[in-house]
Amino acid sequence: MALYGVLLSLLVGVVRGGKLGGLAEVPLRMVPAIFLAFGLQLVMHIPLTANLPGMARWAGALHMSSYLVLFMAFLANWRLPGMTLMGLGAALNFTVIAANGMRMPVSETALHAAGLKHLAEALAADTVLTHQLLTSQTRLSFLADIFALPPPFPRPCAFSAGDVALVAGVFIFVQAAMMRHRRDKG
Repeated sequence: MALYGVLLSLLVGVVRGGKLGGLAEVPLRMVPAIFLAFGLQLVMHIPLTANLPGMARWAGALHMSSYLVLFMAFLANWRLPGMTLMGLGAALNFTVIAANGMRMPVSETALHAAGLKHLAEALAADTVLTHQLLTSQTRLSFLADIFALPPPFPRPCAFSAGDVALVAGVFIFVQAAMMRHRRDKG
């Protein structure tokens, strides 16, 4: 879902007369930490990673660590537009993940609505390191991935309220960066 937020914000920024170069001018701090956090999450989403020795034991700690690294970056950049909202979204996701065994609960209904029956089957088989099926025992289920982005979107998905806040923050951040030159002229 984050990809849609970035693409939409870039498109809107261009339509509004914004400059892509404005993104390069943002005084973003802790960029390596941001890449590290997303890199950790990406590695855990690769199916082969689940088969690595000891990965099942360490996946939860890695998952939570990726959020902690991301929080450091949010704190270092809190004055930038949209960053507080991104931090709130990440905090909502972190909270539900921490409350549920260090994995994000996902609604089977949302997965089916998004056309992701195969992912629901993988979660039911407990073969995914970062996510699990939402059950009646799930804590804070209202913060879980309970919403669906169905086809015809190219990458249908289930998403959470935290994801919505993250994407909204990214949208605000990109808009502010792309429109910076217009503010500087005014």
